[in-house]
Amino acid sequence: MSQLAYVANTMSANVSVIDTDPFSPTFNTEIDLIPLSGSGHLLIAVTPDNFRAYVTNRISNNVSVIDTNPTSPTFNTEIDLILLSGTTPTGIAITPDGTRAYVANRSSDNVSVIDTNPLSPTFNTEIDLITLTGLGPIGLQITPDATRAYVPNSGSNDVSVIDTNPASPTFNTEIALIPLTGLTATVAAITSDGTRTYVTNETTNDVSVIDTNPVSPTFNTEIALIPLSGTNPIVIKITPDGTRAYVADSNSNNVSVIDTNPASPTFNTEIDLILVSGSDPAGVAITPDGTRAYVSDQLSNNVSVIDTNPASPTFNTEIDLITISGTMPAGIAIILQLPPTPPPTPMPIPVALSLPLDCIRVQKVYDWVIAANRDRNKVPIPDDCRPLVDAAIRAGQNITIQCVEPIVPPTFPLIPKPQPTHSLDFSCTVIGIRRENLIVNGNIVRVGIVRFLFGATLLIRVFANGTLLCEFPATIQFDDDIVLCLPEPLDESNILCRITAVECTPIGNVLLGGMIDLEVIICKEIQVEAELKLEVLAKFCRPRPIIPVPPPTPSFICPPITFPPQCPDIIFPRRNCDCQGTANALLTNSTVFFEGVAETGTEQLLADICPSCDPGSSTFSYTFVDTAPPTPSPTDVILGDFSFVYTPVQISSPTCSAPPTGGLQLMVTATGIRTFTATGTNETLSAELTLSELPCAFDTFRLILRNALSVVVYDTGLQSASDASIYVKDCVTFLDVIPTSGN
Repeated sequence: MSQLAYVANTMSANVSVIDTDPFSPTFNTEIDLIPLSGSGHLLIAVTPDNFRAYVTNRISNNVSVIDTNPTSPTFNTEIDLILLSGTTPTGIAITPDGTRAYVANRSSDNVSVIDTNPLSPTFNTEIDLITLTGLGPIGLQITPDATRAYVPNSGSNDVSVIDTNPASPTFNTEIALIPLTGLTATVAAITSDGTRTYVTNETTNDVSVIDTNPVSPTFNTEIALIPLSGTNPIVIKITPDGTRAYVADSNSNNVSVIDTNPASPTFNTEIDLILVSGSDPAGVAITPDGTRAYVSDQLSNNVSVIDTNPASPTFNTEIDLITISGTMPAGIAIILQLPPTPPPTPMPIPVALSLPLDCIRVQKVYDWVIAANRDRNKVPIPDDCRPLVDAAIRAGQNITIQCVEPIVPPTFPLIPKPQPTHSLDFSCTVIGIRRENLIVNGNIVRVGIVRFLFGATLLIRVFANGTLLCEFPATIQFDDDIVLCLPEPLDESNILCRITAVECTPIGNVLLGGMIDLEVIICKEIQVEAELKLEVLAKFCRPRPIIPVPPPTPSFICPPITFPPQCPDIIFPRRNCDCQGTANALLTNSTVFFEGVAETGTEQLLADICPSCDPGSSTFSYTFVDTAPPTPSPTDVILGDFSFVYTPVQISSPTCSAPPTGGLQLMVTATGIRTFTATGTNETLSAELTLSELPCAFDTFRLILRNALSVVVYDTGLQSASDASIYVKDCVTFLDVIPTSGN
């Protein structure tokens, strides 16, 4: 995934490319400079698929087309130059379906229409010219429902309305002219719900608000005028959540912030004025997540970066200044590029093998799991350290705690011999075993529920005003029940256990009574082994998912004196996959369900299930970005930001089936962590992910998250995605090896 900003440089015949991905090593630097054929580059519009950028050239009266598809051989180069009938093209906007671009021609008082549909025979040519009543059109915008374009006219102080609905009898004609109170109307911005349009008035230093809600009694009239502290406002952009608008004030070198939240007491007023280091700000673009605004500074040849995250301590301040190679930067657009959907890794065609009849003695792995525990421990401060801490507290010094984790054993060997069950820093002890029958995937299985006692010795350091007062070791312990395949007569001597990672975080400062509160996470690996003599065809295996521990039962069965049976393959080891699949789906304005309550937002699912038909290599991640409107709607009623990321730590082998309508369906279960973006809160949830390859133009997916009580806490419902976004196919697996007399 990458995120790039494209900046049109008016006087240097090129476009600067800035890396705006916070996770990139070149974050907030210019990484490319794209030469263009036209001259006087002004504003930029990007197609909905993010594969092309269209740049207006006001001096040469044409539009440059840039390939912004990172998988294309012509990525970040000019691939076309579109001639226009109008003169001095300025503003440009593309319809939500990506099939047409509308260009405002300031000197000829008309709007050019460009065919931007790659499948059309007139692709990238001017197909219409719309005459306007208003004079000097500049920065137009198209409504989210694609039915109207609003064109500010700088010379006549009004806004032309164009019918952009292909099904309408007045398609591509001016259908209304809205007079404004302010002077020199320049650029328009429309709210995400399409009910209001904000227009900058450059001469009178204010912003007009137009009612663009067709069902409103004041439809297509100016309903408010917002005075600004800055001078010469030019470009305006609204945040993705619709709560704020950022206006570049070119003559006063600042950015005005307008409250656009109808539920706010300061609605439609200027609520902040942000000073920028650059000179003559002329363009504004806001990142898709709404956390940063990029402002092009024309006279100083740089781009200011503003923190627009309300939860940040630097909210509404300039946090960076990016120097660019181009001259006189103007329009700016930000593109979020998702990685392409990879096809499932093909499985090699099996080759016939001649296997010798060898008998080997091995340590058979009956079961293998990894798990993690999070626990809170209160640790007392030792007597030799306590007086120093008390004295520092009485003196008003700032007490801070540092917790140093011990070094864990290396990853390999997986379970070393002899195993490090006990050491100076770690301990892992079996303190009890009970046998029970559990239902696993609809089958009754005899398992062992093993209680472990885990321990780790940590180093605690206490500081006063940054100076070390004392340090001391602290041992923490907690127990946990783990379900294991432990056929009788196997016992604790067959169980291998080790701690693989420890993380310790102090909670607050010193508590009453001289106690320190620690949150400790311990990761452990547990394996069941027994010696056997086998003939096998081996392949790499992976740990299986955790099985929830049921309440203890009083049942008891005397163990038979028999050789340990094989574990059912529904537990371990898992079979090869019967099917495999991938997904790369990005859905906006999706309706999902938090504990049965509807919420709207953006979903992203990335999945690669059973690459090379190996279930142990499966991965997926799911992200939900909450785009709650200012006032709840029938499909978005939960207050607050419910954005989260779900990351599995264990994924099962897929279950494959044929849907009634045809095609192929893949389903996996998983255990993972859901992290809420706004608060950082984590919780462990089980997941059920279903991918369906259907015999039509779209495929489907569904993700269900459950808590420890198996209660559904999140459900995407059945979501449709394009056929290219989801791919499910049969796996080619190894045939069974059947020994014959010739072997």
